[in-house]
Amino acid sequence: MSSYLINISAVLTSVTVLFLYETGGMAAHNAFFVAAAILVAYTGYQLVQREGMRLVDALRAVVSNPASYPRQTAYWAYVLSASIGLLVVGQTLVVAIA
Repeated sequence: MSSYLINISAVLTSVTVLFLYETGGMAAHNAFFVAAAILVAYTGYQLVQREGMRLVDALRAVVSNPASYPRQTAYWAYVLSASIGLLVVGQTLVVAIA
């Protein structure tokens, strides 16, 4: 049950940050740090689930091996959350540089 909550929370929080950032409800610096924190924490959670594996193998499994997840929805939740997080981080960096 807790993995469902973690997956749903990561996706909903990522979508909320993206929505708030795109509509101007959240400043760029806040969106950057929240998106980066979600990305780091959720990736860390996925790595902990693969405890005992070499780091390179665990990262490869997290990113590109849906069979390493207990359910397909968990894999797609990670992909969606990470994609949104990277999108927000990238956009905020472009805004900061420009």
